[in-house]
Amino acid sequence: LSYTWNAQTLTITGASTVIGAHSYTVTATGPCGTATTQGVITVTGDLVHMTTTSTGAISLSVEFTGTLYIDWGDGDIGSYTSSGATNTHTYTGNSPHTVTVQAKTITQLDCSNISLTALDVTGCTALTYLNCSENSLTALDVSQNTALTLLGCYSNSLTVLDVSQNTALSGLVCYSNSLTVLDVSQNTALSGLVCGNDPLGSLDVTKNPALTYLECVNNSLTVLDVSQNPALTALLCGNNPLGSLDVTKNPALTLLECVNNQLTALDVTNNTALGYLNCSGNSLTALDVTTNTALTSLRVQSNLFDAAALDALFGTLHNNNSGTKIIYISNNPKGAGTGTENCTQSIAIGKGWYVNDTATP
Repeated sequence: LSYTWNAQTLTITGASTVIGAHSYTVTATGPCGTATTQGVITVTGDLVHMTTTSTGAISLSVEFTGTLYIDWGDGDIGSYTSSGATNTHTYTGNSPHTVTVQAKTITQLDCSNISLTALDVTGCTALTYLNCSENSLTALDVSQNTALTLLGCYSNSLTVLDVSQNTALSGLVCYSNSLTVLDVSQNTALSGLVCGNDPLGSLDVTKNPALTYLECVNNSLTVLDVSQNPALTALLCGNNPLGSLDVTKNPALTLLECVNNQLTALDVTNNTALGYLNCSGNSLTALDVTTNTALTSLRVQSNLFDAAALDALFGTLHNNNSGTKIIYISNNPKGAGTGTENCTQSIAIGKGWYVNDTATP
């Protein structure tokens, strides 16, 4: 910045490369004495403010056009002109400190795993991709980032995540936080959702018809309605207290993992594209796979299949399925409540199936 002082008027000109509030004092000495003026210049733009406790290398991957300015918080200010750059700085100051980023246009930002405790991206209205995962964030405001299509914020300490304004969002990965509620009813374009390892007591995906991948393992879900997700190809909902699961409206499903729930029945007859099914750790007494001719891996350990149910299951696999496949059946009743496995007849009619990952057909 430069200044001129003429006729009692101070004029400051130039383009500042450092955002924030800057105090100034200008003194002029003339024949009648000395005059001093003071003030504050606030430089704004598309802003990113981060508070980090990192005392080592800080790496930011930023997609931008024009010139990018980064104040690393230790007196070092970097100017970058290349688009799509990854900028790494070894911090030399005291922790915690604030990193401030300014660019005319920031569309993508990856600030994951740099020990962030606070992040402000409300000024980045053109942002389409944000990855702030593996930090220590307790809050995240993305209400102004209405162009956002991909958001990764997993492995933080978020208790609230409001994505109601992010109607263009197609991918959301927010697992391993402290979320008890997640409302995705406004995200009708959502195709991928990973929200496991959170204390979620409910999850409504009935307003997400484009959903193809859903992973909600290790939550506290008692109900999961996927009847409005006809495009769903992968569903992982293990380690929940689900008492029932209806996948009859998901004909595109190729992967289903619903381990360690409380299921007493599972109908997969409409899932003819299913290639992988793991329903271990439930209370199933029978399983009909007569229509699942694409099945390549089946896991039914720790259910309640007796000898007759296992014979029926293996008979179906022998007659209706082909190719090299794996089946895991351990810890099912042998019949009349004795024993833990019944493999003898199953091995005899295997036709390419491998019991419990052994090499004996």
